[in-house]
Amino acid sequence: MKKIFGLLTAAALFAGSFAFTGCDEVADELSGPEKTWCSMPVTYANDDESSTANIYVHFYFSTTEVTSDSTASKALKKGITIPAGLTVVVTSAGGDQSSIISGLTNNAYIMKTFALDSETAADDGDDSYTVTGSREKWSAIYWLKSDLRQADNQDSNPPAQLSNGGNGTGLNWDSIKDTFSWKRLLANYLLDSL
Repeated sequence: MKKIFGLLTAAALFAGSFAFTGCDEVADELSGPEKTWCSMPVTYANDDESSTANIYVHFYFSTTEVTSDSTASKALKKGITIPAGLTVVVTSAGGDQSSIISGLTNNAYIMKTFALDSETAADDGDDSYTVTGSREKWSAIYWLKSDLRQADNQDSNPPAQLSNGGNGTGLNWDSIKDTFSWKRLLANYLLDSL
């Protein structure tokens, strides 16, 4: 009931702001932040829910491609490009989570970008569940997940695993597909109330 009320409240705010003002400024105020890393903890369970992993899920929305050329230690690692859309990064919340998600150690990350304003399959090779990397989708997630709005969970710098000062390794889909599912993560923990 609480999720339904939150969704209805968010919808009413969007509709009311456009009905009375029609201003892009109001839409911008109600949107989730752009080019800011917003993070939240999640307890991720495997298929049969017999094992769990404590992970962090980091969101980054941008209407333009972002490429880093900085060498600052906390900046996005030089040479990494984040496409326009909603990028989601999964990191360990401490300790070795590789027993449930293959290879997810403290220095590893899983990253996926849902392309701006177009549908992207959640899991490679499976078009049964798609997500659109739109400002509206990001704003809905942002307003429905209170952890993302806490100042301590927002940063202009990426997670340590994606920074120049970190030694993070990105896990490829083939190495994790048997132990991790974007579809399960998004449907069960993040988009269940949309």
